[in-house]
Amino acid sequence: MAKYIKKPIEVEAIQFVDDSYGTLCAIGSLGLKPVVLQNPLRLEIQTLEGIMYARLNDYIIKGINGEFYPCKPDIFEKTYMRRENIGEITDGSHSFNELYYHRMILFSIICNDCSDKAWKSWKHHDNTMFDNYFIVGIDTPKGQYSYHYHKDYWGLFDVKEIEFAPVWDGHQPKDVTRLLSL
Repeated sequence: MAKYIKKPIEVEAIQFVDDSYGTLCAIGSLGLKPVVLQNPLRLEIQTLEGIMYARLNDYIIKGINGEFYPCKPDIFEKTYMRRENIGEITDGSHSFNELYYHRMILFSIICNDCSDKAWKSWKHHDNTMFDNYFIVGIDTPKGQYSYHYHKDYWGLFDVKEIEFAPVWDGHQPKDVTRLLSL
């Protein structure tokens, strides 16, 4: 029998911890207008499968098509992670964070070895930049290749600093093979 992995999708969710005004407003911010029932405290939620009940500490999830459903905390925690932890996803050997770090180290070696063709800048050509990031690139015989890195890694790239990065030539991830032309 084949095995499957759940596709990474982003959902909005909130934990039903009490029936306070703040909690109910937060649940309402998802676009849900639940009915609060007492004895025991629970929320009545209209789902695609009909009426379901969220009990205390259940999560209320807004799905990818705008539908709502409750989820028990143990299932929720096994199924979902906070968006800011996405780099912890692993292929079983390495996390995304590890692989991005490895890529950065390898790119720094290429740039530092070909420092006459490489550059780094705190600004794009149009004077914009993501907060706390810089861009580093290299001009290959086949065109540019560049990455953005967090400011903490500025010192890894021993290449010339320029005020503004060159105008982006449209390179895409598939163009990484341009590096082979060096």
